[in-house]
Amino acid sequence: MTTEYQINSLNDFLDVPEDKQKQCLEDFGEWLTFCRHHSLSDVFGPHTTLSTDSFMWIDDDVRGVSDVSFSVNGEEIGRLSDMGEAT
Repeated sequence: MTTEYQINSLNDFLDVPEDKQKQCLEDFGEWLTFCRHHSLSDVFGPHTTLSTDSFMWIDDDVRGVSDVSFSVNGEEIGRLSDMGEAT
C-alpha cells in the first residue's frame, strides 16, 4: 500500500512520519535536481512550462524517485518513468 503526501509548504513535511522523513527528503532532493536541469519543453515540446508549486511524495518503499508525473489542473499530461523517456 502506498501513501501520498502533498507538499505545498515546509509545514507539510511534518505530515510525513518521522521514520520516513529521510527517504522523503532524499526524494525531494532528487526532484529539485530534476527541476533545475530540465523543463517540460525538453520533454513535451515548446510552450510548456514546469510548475514547481508543489511536490507529491509517494511512500512506496522504493528508494529514489521512480517516476515524475506532470499534471495540469489535476489531470496528468505525462510521466517520466525511471527518470527516462516520457510516456
